[in-house]
Amino acid sequence: EPGDSRVVAWSVPARQATVSASGEALLIDTGSELRWLSARSGETVYRAPLRETVSAALALTNAGVALVPLASGELLLASPGSAELARLRVGAAPLLRPIWSEAAGQATVAAGDGALVVLQLRGWSVLEPQRSPGEADAAAFARSLEVGGQ
Repeated sequence: EPGDSRVVAWSVPARQATVSASGEALLIDTGSELRWLSARSGETVYRAPLRETVSAALALTNAGVALVPLASGELLLASPGSAELARLRVGAAPLLRPIWSEAAGQATVAAGDGALVVLQLRGWSVLEPQRSPGEADAAAFARSLEVGGQ
């Protein structure tokens, strides 16, 4: 029966939430922070401050990397252990929801002003679940995001 609390394992309040394709990575936006949650208990396993306005729904890779569209026209990539991995200016208008393809290792991101970027993230070590992100990975990734001199 809908609304029957006997079938709800856990719940948490959030402004918005997203789940990875595998169902193992969970992320919520509270308005002031991003929180990665345990799929089993709903407990927060990592928090990162969110100092900017999120413009659309979040996307999340199976490795737990968050693709956060911002009202500033930038895409923020964040993960547990390294809150801000990289940022990319996509356009001058707020971003729409990023579309993540786990199979292709690509994110397609559009801005409200018509700008469109496809990011190839395959091979970036932070997307591999067994490795944690490091500064070298983030710096290399940030360099790889230089799109048309932006």
